[in-house]
Formats: sequence, C-alpha cells, structure tokens
Amino acid sequence: MIKADHKRWARYIFNVYIEKQLRGHFSHFYMLNEVPDVKDGETVIFCPNHFSWWDGFLIDRIYRSFYRKKKFYIMMLEEQLKKLWFFGKLGAYSINQTNPRSIIDTIKYTKAIIRGEEAFIAIYPQGEYQQVDPEKIKLKRGLIKIVNGLDDKLKIVPIAFDFKSGEEKLPKIYVRSGRIFYPKEIERDFDGFESEFRHNLALLKQECLITKPLKDLI
Repeated sequence: MIKADHKRWARYIFNVYIEKQLRGHFSHFYMLNEVPDVKDGETVIFCPNHFSWWDGFLIDRIYRSFYRKKKFYIMMLEEQLKKLWFFGKLGAYSINQTNPRSIIDTIKYTKAIIRGEEAFIAIYPQGEYQQVDPEKIKLKRGLIKIVNGLDDKLKIVPIAFDFKSGEEKLPKIYVRSGRIFYPKEIERDFDGFESEFRHNLALLKQECLITKPLKDLI
C-alpha cells in the first residue's frame, strides 16, 4: 500500500488551487445543519457518499472549514493514487480492493493513525461511485474491521453531498451531516449505520428544497 506523505508546500498550493476551482464551478456550498463537535484528543472518520469527481475536494473543504487542527487523511484506490500522486502529499493513502494483503495493510495503517494522533479521516464506505439515490446505496463492510477494538475517542460520521442546478448559471453544493456513531455501535449494528447513511442522504435531498441553509462555505 501507499502511505500518506504530508508536505506543507503541497497543502498551500492545493488550498489556493481548489478554492479557485470551487468558486469557478459552483455558486454556493450550502450547509444544511451543523457539523459535529470533535474535541481535542479525538479522531473523526467522515464517511461521505461517493458520486462525483469532486468528492475528495468537497470533504477537504469541510476539513479546512472546521477541523484544521487535526491531521488530514483520505483513503483512495491505489490505482488512482499512483496516477494522482500529489494527493499523497495532502494525506491520501491507498487501498487495493483486489489484493487481500493490501486490504489488511490498509486496515492496520488506518488503526495506527487513529491510535497515534488526532486525525480527520475520510473513508468512502460505498467503495465505488453510486447514484445519489438513498434506496440504491450499498455500503461495503470494511469499516467494521477498521473500528474493531477502538474506544470512544473515535467518532464516525456519515456525511452527504449533492449538487443542485436552478436559477443561477452555476450549480449549488449541499452538505448534510448525520449523527455521530462510536466503534462499538458500528461493530454491533452495521446495518443501523447503513440505514443512517441512507436516511441522512434522503434528508439532504428533501431539505435542500425547503430548508434555509445555515451557512455558505464559498
């Protein structure tokens, strides 16, 4: 597997680049509710839905807006990280879903991050692109192995993103956070986590039409 190799210069370049890209391609980045509070000494795994080329940039914007004191990590497919090596300098590390040894190494590496530092980790539990359709979402169960045996200093949060076009030239981004889960909940009832993942996405699709956003991140 490929481990993260954080570089400050890469983060600086990326922040300038991605802010320009977001503002050039989207009219708004609307939050529909508050993100969860993650205290000093705690690590959080955010589990976004996986639906577009922009996905990593969207969760990175949440990180930069609310959790910059923590160290950023994001799990990527190994074949993609080899091509997009620059993301490794920001905190990307790899998983090879076709190689059982690599999967084990990635699980061990993720556990080491959680036990060793205050981190913000993005993991896409779908494991592949899927439509933004709550009824059709399917999650892989690898998250159970990652959180197995960990304590409540780790929080796991489903988070949903979607794009909407309307009266403006550029589309809008909407984001909604689900409730906090803890490792023992994931181990005991992964189906409950998957249900909340879908439910939060369904609420996003409803609320973006009728709810006034709390904040605009761009």
